[in-house]
Amino acid sequence: MNENILSSLIDILQEIHEKDKKISDVFETTDIEFLNPIASKIENLILHELNVPEDNTVQMLKLHGDPEGYSHEDTFCRDFLGDWFMDYAEGEITKDELIHNLTNWKLYLQETD
Repeated sequence: MNENILSSLIDILQEIHEKDKKISDVFETTDIEFLNPIASKIENLILHELNVPEDNTVQMLKLHGDPEGYSHEDTFCRDFLGDWFMDYAEGEITKDELIHNLTNWKLYLQETD
């Protein structure tokens, strides 16, 4: 996925989060996320296009038990990537930082091993 497409999709995600916040403000609650399923689909599309493996944590826990499934060599969890999307949505990182993190996700895993 080229950076222009990635940047455009990230802009769309930000618009979705802003609209969800406005809806929550109207209903005076933070328990409602009307547009979150759409944002999740876009995030998954981005991750798929960046060749990020599917999260298999649940399957590995069923296969190897808890807590062994979490640390099994074949377990892949996408949580850290979701955290990056959330950090961007909350203004904790810039779009350039998000793009850098996403396009270099394999390096991040090497650094954390």
